[in-house]
Amino acid sequence: MVAPFKGRQSGGQPGATSAGDPYVPTHGNGGYKVESYELDLDYRVNSNRLSGKASITAFATQALSRVSFDLGRLRVSKVSVNGRRAQRFTHRSGKLHVTPAAAIMDGAEITAARTAAASGVCVRRFAPEEWSHAAILGCGEQGLFHARLLHALNPGASIRAWDPHPERVERLSELAEGAAGWEDALEGAEVIVTAGPIIEDPEPPIRPEHLGDRWLALPIDFDFYFRPEAAAAAELFLADDVGQFEYYRELGHFQEWPAPDGNVGEGLGREGSPDRVLCCNLGIGALDAVFANAVLERARASGAGIELEL
Repeated sequence: MVAPFKGRQSGGQPGATSAGDPYVPTHGNGGYKVESYELDLDYRVNSNRLSGKASITAFATQALSRVSFDLGRLRVSKVSVNGRRAQRFTHRSGKLHVTPAAAIMDGAEITAARTAAASGVCVRRFAPEEWSHAAILGCGEQGLFHARLLHALNPGASIRAWDPHPERVERLSELAEGAAGWEDALEGAEVIVTAGPIIEDPEPPIRPEHLGDRWLALPIDFDFYFRPEAAAAAELFLADDVGQFEYYRELGHFQEWPAPDGNVGEGLGREGSPDRVLCCNLGIGALDAVFANAVLERARASGAGIELEL
């Protein structure tokens, strides 16, 4: 199984051993999503012996201390995770339970943390001076990490959050106040984070009249919430990678949006900051490398986790 890792100190939990179907309650498992299976089989006719190797590429959807797979009446001789022998495994009642040497990290969690880190740089540089009100539209993993980010940067700020699923807003209750709707959340907001789903052919609702005189917008959901004219209302429009932005435009996103004024990295070196700034951080490989290095250095300094050989 291939997935990101985090140390056992992080408190991963065993994945579910059922997909939750009442008709076949013992079938399926939880805590991860499979991207691909690869089977390498060897069958010997004379001895009627079948041997083989199964390689599973999957991504964790929660922090996992144990993963389970459906497996019939075959004998398992060896299990490894990310190329490293599993700490232990058991095979009984049609289930293979694997305990890796280190807990497997939720892929969505590390992605949300990395994206929030990029947003934090933009808030420090481009948010209106002495900002005190923020809005978060969309309260999934990205919304949660951005609420933590904004609270850390400005503990006294008022954060209003909205999501069509009220239970998601509840997860932010210690950091943000629930809003009656997305328009209510935007009222008076100087820092705006939109974290809806990234979909084809969205119907974005935010127009220039929904925005104030001074704001920093962080549409991490591409064009789900911001209409082209709202993006055009920004006096400075930056993307973390202009070439990647134009690539996504060719795929159908950002139709009728203006061209970015430059890269976020270039914008950080500009003098001053206009009243209305939009930073579109799409997520580039260079940022992943910088963030990963910072995580590794802190883990080494604190003695957290288990460093794996590459």
